Amino acid sequence: MSKHSTGKRVLALAAVAAIFAFLFAYDFHTYLNYESISANQGRLSAWVASSPYISMGAFILVYIIVVAFSLPGAIWMTLTGGLLFGTWLGGGLTVIGATLGAALIFLAARYLIGDMIREATSAPDSKTGQALRNFETAFNRDATSYLLVLRLLPIFPFFIVNLGAALVGARFSLFFITTFFGIMPGTFVFASIGSG
Repeated sequence: MSKHSTGKRVLALAAVAAIFAFLFAYDFHTYLNYESISANQGRLSAWVASSPYISMGAFILVYIIVVAFSLPGAIWMTLTGGLLFGTWLGGGLTVIGATLGAALIFLAARYLIGDMIREATSAPDSKTGQALRNFETAFNRDATSYLLVLRLLPIFPFFIVNLGAALVGARFSLFFITTFFGIMPGTFVFASIGSG
């Protein structure tokens, strides 16, 4: 690896770390819970009514951040999407935000932290390494079906699938499409619950 690409990688990791620190320093994740959403429902609904496009864009952006940084609260975001925008629009905005956030994790794992993760899990007795090898074995049998099933049935945490797919060499387009379509059913169920 050249000095130039190492410098870029370090700079990108520093930027990600700074954003992560900022989010936690200001307790960003504490706003993604039932109490906070209930307390602000009136204000949020009024904002959506007065600024529908800005509020939709903000919702997608917040969802991207939640997923990209694996913050707790994605389920509350999905329910809130249904509450504020209705089942179909709220579900659609959630799918867009979640897919873009997952894509960011995938790309970070592929180009920024993948080598570090592989090195940390390379020991033969590493449980994480063994889990990654099992993931790769199943992935190599039928990549599309495997990724789609992992999205339809959340067997593993969302961020684990994002990282695993990048580390085993999934094509970005395959990852993106299976994420987009695979999360739809569950997302629309939760958005429907949120819409009442």
